[in-house]
Amino acid sequence: MEELPASAPSQEDLLARVAIERGVPEENVRACQAEALAIRRTGKTARLEQLLLRGRMIDTGLLADLLGEVKWRSSSSPLMTRYEVETRIGEGAAAVVYRARERATGSPVAIKVLRKADEVHRKRFAREASALARIAHPNVLAGIDGGVDGDRMYLLLEYVEGDTLDGLLAAKRLERRTAVALLAKVARGVQAAHEKGIVHRDLKPANILVTPDGTPKVADFGLVRLVDSSTALTAPGSCLGSPTHMAPEQVKGELDRIGPVTDVYALGAILYHILTGRPPCLAPTLAQTFNAILERPPEAPRRIDPDIPGPLQDIALRALAKDGDERHPSAAAFALDLETFLVRGTVASPQPASPSPQPAAAGRGRALVVAGACAALVLAAAAAWLLLH
Repeated sequence: MEELPASAPSQEDLLARVAIERGVPEENVRACQAEALAIRRTGKTARLEQLLLRGRMIDTGLLADLLGEVKWRSSSSPLMTRYEVETRIGEGAAAVVYRARERATGSPVAIKVLRKADEVHRKRFAREASALARIAHPNVLAGIDGGVDGDRMYLLLEYVEGDTLDGLLAAKRLERRTAVALLAKVARGVQAAHEKGIVHRDLKPANILVTPDGTPKVADFGLVRLVDSSTALTAPGSCLGSPTHMAPEQVKGELDRIGPVTDVYALGAILYHILTGRPPCLAPTLAQTFNAILERPPEAPRRIDPDIPGPLQDIALRALAKDGDERHPSAAAFALDLETFLVRGTVASPQPASPSPQPAAAGRGRALVVAGACAALVLAAAAAWLLLH
């Protein structure tokens, strides 16, 4: 087991910070620090990691992860020489996101680091970098750079101070009209991604960041699909995405039918959530949720809340049609309906379709499209480098 240098109290402080970030109660960590200090005053040796283990606050597996992160964050690698990591701000199954500051300017950035080293996750990570390199849009999180730092693949991203749409909705901090206006902007960002041949495949409130001035930004392109890529990273029949916002074609794993209208479905699910306070297809088990997505139309929002405007219900239900051909033909059309409602109280698209009770084939998207930010050549080059290594 690797140990921290006994003469490096700053690294011990960093270990304490990282342990707290990983969920070890702060009071327990501080108590161990105080105990280590008291032991050292008697002339004996004491290490924080040993006391954390002895107190069963961590196990050896977590300790190895903590020490590895401390070593990386305190190293003189090119990335750590330029940026100082301040804290973890997000974590998923495949990656961790940190808030950091550029040492020279103090400017904040987000650093997304891959935590899974298998070939599929490495290629997905590189694909995310490629997607982010394609688009510069105010409603898509901007990519800045990407590469490998030591043994860690990373993406350097725009840092957004604020909250997620999910957090704002849960805290009931958004008026319905404000949330609808935000979603219209999100749909415009998604459309910009579609126009560059990218499909997000994981749109949900938790993946929409909202700045303090109310600007929404689509984030987390880890499951993107690129129309011009000949490499399939998802096996036919595989189900990828967030269950409550997945379109029927995603649930069935019909890869050749996943396209822009797949994201339109997710936008409709987000609108439904805004209107009713819950996702459209929510059930006690995953199997029941998938069955609802495939077999049952969502409950009409106005049955849940009669005060919901009829046009907004129509927009949501059209986007949530089981058959992709019955949805809005594009994210732009979805956005236009929302914008028209906000101005005139009506919808722009005629005869919004009601969702059919039986599953139907989702339309084949003509050009798979989804994501991106910062068309900077440095990120495009980084993406190409990642794909080759």
